[in-house]
Amino acid sequence: MKEKNAIGLLLLTSLIWGLTFVFQSQAAKYIGPFMFNGIRMIMGFLILFPICLKSIKKKQKTDKDYLKNLLIRGLICGILLSSACVFQQAGLSYTTAGKGAFITALYILFVPLLGGFTKDKPSKSAWAYAVLGLLGAYMISVGQESGINKGDLMVFICAILFAFQIMAINYGVKAVSSVDLTAFQMLFGGIICLVSGILFEDFSFSMVEDALISILYAGIFSCGIAYTLQAVGQKYVRPEKASLAMCLESAWAALGSALILGERMSARELIGCLLLFAAVILSTLPKPKACHSHH
Repeated sequence: MKEKNAIGLLLLTSLIWGLTFVFQSQAAKYIGPFMFNGIRMIMGFLILFPICLKSIKKKQKTDKDYLKNLLIRGLICGILLSSACVFQQAGLSYTTAGKGAFITALYILFVPLLGGFTKDKPSKSAWAYAVLGLLGAYMISVGQESGINKGDLMVFICAILFAFQIMAINYGVKAVSSVDLTAFQMLFGGIICLVSGILFEDFSFSMVEDALISILYAGIFSCGIAYTLQAVGQKYVRPEKASLAMCLESAWAALGSALILGERMSARELIGCLLLFAAVILSTLPKPKACHSHH
């Protein structure tokens, strides 16, 4: 595949992920965060599983520990993914889709900082981008009088959890295929969310009915299709270019929430978005590192 075609796939991935915020924002009115994420992740797993089945059978022949490694790494990533998604979904009940997407994008700044706990010490520029990003998030989230919106704070925690999830994925793909890992993190994440939803949330099938379009979009497009497009696209694109393409998801989310939901941002919030977006884009340029998703 030519690089420009693969970049096209990654731009499509970022568009799907960006618009997911709009559907998540709508779903938050009808269904709890655990059940929403549980159903969509299991749907994503079912879409990816047929692809994985062949891969697992093939890998097991040459690597006896492949399935064991996949299950352990899938469980770790699944715990982090489900935690991040639940905080994000809960936060979207109290903040807008556009703001939620921009704050989530902070995970791209936290990844190099977390690298400081491993052998990859963060550079001075990584710290500078993190400060710029935090300033942007502050301007988006903190109103003149009201203090930090609790929804923004939940989404901020989600961004930190996504950074840990990316570190876990980077570690995981050294031993197993990225599509296999994606599928199994969704399986475990989905199970954790469904069990938690049954224990802690009010649930009825009418809730699923009310949120059905959002659940179908998030399950089929965001979990199933976009993750597969990302895995395919990244094989043919340099990591820093892949990062830039996929990091546009926050811009798509703001555009989608304005056009579809009629959400508007104040001048202060727009400046905050521009600062955060600048920090995200700049942080992907110097050190070539792939930008993973966040849904």
